[in-house]
Amino acid sequence: MLETESTQRKNNAELFFKVNIPARITVEQILNDYVKSKATKSSNSKANAREAAAGDIAKGFIEYFNVMLGSQLLYKFETEQHAEIVKSRKDVPMSQVYRKSKNHLESSV
Repeated sequence: MLETESTQRKNNAELFFKVNIPARITVEQILNDYVKSKATKSSNSKANAREAAAGDIAKGFIEYFNVMLGSQLLYKFETEQHAEIVKSRKDVPMSQVYRKSKNHLESSV
């Protein structure tokens, strides 16, 4: 039986997006590094306020990522692998497991 073009695309995408777990640098590490890069040694209140805001925003992104990953941020064919990761790492936030690679999310289990 011949595969349709959409089936071929789906199969190619699944091969392309197959991920290796664990990730070396996680989503949480990337965001924490960003906050550190914005840190200043200044006693300037505006600089301190910006640094605090960057930290709050990063925390919000981390929480959003942890909540939305399984339902909104993965391709359909990635959800089975995600379910296995969640089952094996029940007490670990997904932001400490997944990382951003060149074209997609990878997990670090």
